[in-house]
Amino acid sequence: MVLDVIRILIERKQLIEAVRFIGTFKLTDKFPPAPLLNEYVEDAEKWWSETFSQKKSLDKKENAVDDRITNLRVVVQCVEEYNLQSEYSLVDIINDILELEKLKENLHSVASLDIMMKTKGPGKLKEKREVVLCLPSYDDKQEKEIWRKRRFRTYRRCRKKCNP
Repeated sequence: MVLDVIRILIERKQLIEAVRFIGTFKLTDKFPPAPLLNEYVEDAEKWWSETFSQKKSLDKKENAVDDRITNLRVVVQCVEEYNLQSEYSLVDIINDILELEKLKENLHSVASLDIMMKTKGPGKLKEKREVVLCLPSYDDKQEKEIWRKRRFRTYRRCRKKCNP
């Protein structure tokens, strides 16, 4: 009976629920949870990248980031709750969550910069420009410092254009 329920959940792509059943009834030998968690993360990544890459408002992009963070936290919770750390590594998932939180902060920065640029009088932008965000990878302190200086220079240039 339980095995049939798990199969149905897997067929319906309700993978987290299937993993919870597997963990609750200790059926990891019959249904390995790691492939199910991998599939869940890949499906969520595919949906997120499609949603985020579309030209949408910052609010919708922020909601997409929130949804992605929630999906990843569900995986972390599932792995910790059923002690699946030996079968499924959380290092990449936790790093992804941290990067998404940084991205969310950047979205807030872009939104406040966009508002500042729109509210300026004589230096107001006449056309709306799209901003593409990329998260830098900070391998060392020197690289982080270079990125910080670039970001500050960009901000100063923008202020000069907005405040002639």
